Amino acid sequence: MNPFIGPEMSEMFSGYYGLIKNESDRGAIIVAVSLFDVGLEKLIKATLVKSNPENNDPLFSGPTAPLGSFYSKTELAYRLGLLRKNTRDMLHYLRKLRNEFAHETHTVSMNDKPIEDKIKNLFLYTPDMYTILKDEVVSNGNFMEVDIDKDKIMDQIPVRHLFNLYFALNASALNGSPHETVRKTA
Repeated sequence: MNPFIGPEMSEMFSGYYGLIKNESDRGAIIVAVSLFDVGLEKLIKATLVKSNPENNDPLFSGPTAPLGSFYSKTELAYRLGLLRKNTRDMLHYLRKLRNEFAHETHTVSMNDKPIEDKIKNLFLYTPDMYTILKDEVVSNGNFMEVDIDKDKIMDQIPVRHLFNLYFALNASALNGSPHETVRKTA
């Protein structure tokens, strides 16, 4: 049974999809990784003894916070057994992609061939998400903005749209409700 089916998952997916749909390519990557960062922090905090005061946990914020970076949160979540290895590797891959987009001075596009290949390579880390997208989301026509041949569906989706779908599914799995996540980041 697919754990990503149902009205609650559909609502979460729609919420995350909507968060980045109208962003630039650069903005989409940066916002996506930021939301994964928030999700990791929530996941780790749920495992740890509560800090006092809870709103300003020195492990996560401040100049000497050991868990202040996306990298350190990803590694700790993996080492605590909260993430599978392939999910950890995918998050590190996204971190590097985010850095590439954030630190370029010229316009970077997901349609640039090297970037397009990197986006498509995300599915190598989480083949289960590829299957879910193909079988449960895309083949049902949800969120499709273009007409496509169902037999070659994943090859025909524009890379930006593929990234949006991939992000929305993974963010829903990691973060829960986008409304809770956005509130926590504000």
